[in-house]
Amino acid sequence: MTRTLLKVIVNLEKRCRILSVVLMAESETLFRFMPDIDEPVIDAIYKIPARGFGKHVFETLNFKKGEESAIYQMVHITCAFVMVLSRHLSGSNHSTGAFPMELDNSPKANRWCSISEEQLIRMMRLTFANECIATTTVEEHAVIYSGKPLDEHLEVPHPVYIAYRATHGDGLDSKLFRFLWRAAVDRMRKLSVLILALSFVRNWEELSGFLLCNAQNFSTIMEEHPLSRFVKDWDGKSRINVSANTWFHAVALLMGGHKANLDYGSMSLLSSHGWSVFISTFGTSDPSLTDAGYITIYPGVPSRDGIRKHAIIDGPIQGTLVGGDWGIIERPGMLTTLRCHKVFDFHNPLIGESSDAFLVNLRMVNKDGDVYSTRRTGYLELFHSNWGLQKTVSCDHTPTGDENLNLPLGCATASEISDHPDKTLKEQ
Repeated sequence: MTRTLLKVIVNLEKRCRILSVVLMAESETLFRFMPDIDEPVIDAIYKIPARGFGKHVFETLNFKKGEESAIYQMVHITCAFVMVLSRHLSGSNHSTGAFPMELDNSPKANRWCSISEEQLIRMMRLTFANECIATTTVEEHAVIYSGKPLDEHLEVPHPVYIAYRATHGDGLDSKLFRFLWRAAVDRMRKLSVLILALSFVRNWEELSGFLLCNAQNFSTIMEEHPLSRFVKDWDGKSRINVSANTWFHAVALLMGGHKANLDYGSMSLLSSHGWSVFISTFGTSDPSLTDAGYITIYPGVPSRDGIRKHAIIDGPIQGTLVGGDWGIIERPGMLTTLRCHKVFDFHNPLIGESSDAFLVNLRMVNKDGDVYSTRRTGYLELFHSNWGLQKTVSCDHTPTGDENLNLPLGCATASEISDHPDKTLKEQ
């Protein structure tokens, strides 16, 4: 089987770190990640590094006095929100579904979106540029907020009230205060979604200089994110279903949120201001080698034959399989044997261009005598296909092809790969 490899080369020149990522197929270089030499010159959008981004967001609340104490409290409340949300995440079986979704309360429902508390704390400290976040205080807040909606009805910390009083004086009546506190809670909820998204970045060590949007626009941009909208009305108890591209979508929004008409759901890579975010299957033809839902962030933009683009999307994939039809062979209770009905190899991909994107087709080819069957796919389709699956674990014994197995309930064997229009997603 032909494998596509992601090769990373790091060069140091004049104390500046230049990262060159080369995406290789068997016989050609598909893409290089190169510096975007024009965009910082022609684009005047103000961007803020990921390290300390959260503090910039809180500064938009415009406290005049008591800001330091108030922000200290809100940082720890935000971190508590992260902990509460992370304990209710559940992987939706519908990778591209919208929120709210049907809840999956099975024991393994959150296996595709579980993250260690150690990693969450790393991203909290990065987002607030604070190595001294009190984890004990965070957990105490998390216990208090557990089982409750994360809204303006939560108790207001006294230093926050004092800061608002010092800023607005006698003009701070109960109506104005509730409005201001609602705005603060809204920012804390949306920052908690950002921290969760950054926690699913594989190369999190690279993130300090990663550029995000203007803090003034943060709340408006994050309003477009499905998870951000869902958490706004969340009851604090039910599971929160996330899809395969939830975290990619959040980071992509904050990279290019000022750009209109971007279809984030169709992208496997987005570049903005010299940085690129891409899904875990980008650079590999085998999704089983990747972690479902994870993303990667690198400096540079994809380049091919000297041409730079700011997005990569899947090329047309439907109607490309010649011969054969997908179907179930054995059902639960029937005897089966361990075998591969058909073997598909990955051939060199097809690369095309649109106005500001590369189109990529990965080609799975089966040879049966003199007949070739080709199924085109792409990095994004492989990314979604990896979501909700339970990967098998290699065993030590040597399997025998004639060994009979009795299929348990919920299991079946299937043949072929097909885009048959009469086959629904549920049937497949």
